[in-house]
Amino acid sequence: MIEKAYGSFANRASDFIGSVWSVAILLAGIIGSGIYFGFTERWELLLHLAMAFVALIAVFFLQRSQRHDNHAINVKLDELIKAVEGARNSIAGVDKESNEVLEKISKK
Repeated sequence: MIEKAYGSFANRASDFIGSVWSVAILLAGIIGSGIYFGFTERWELLLHLAMAFVALIAVFFLQRSQRHDNHAINVKLDELIKAVEGARNSIAGVDKESNEVLEKISKK
């Protein structure tokens, strides 16, 4: 249940982070807070801290979204490999192999 809720939230957060609205809100927040605090050194320090925190959280959301997309693509490709006559079915699980094994397979 937690995984499903986090997945749903992370997908929505990733979609928002990638939109133009996130940039607009971020810039408005920076300018608005700068005007409110008078662009002092303390404001700059708090801004850097807030930006580092936002970046760290964004990395988690984007990583989860990317992992989910990669997994979905691998499942789709595996299904296509299994459906095509003459394709090597052993290739379907190759995404779990090391880079050296992938190089050997690609040269065949």
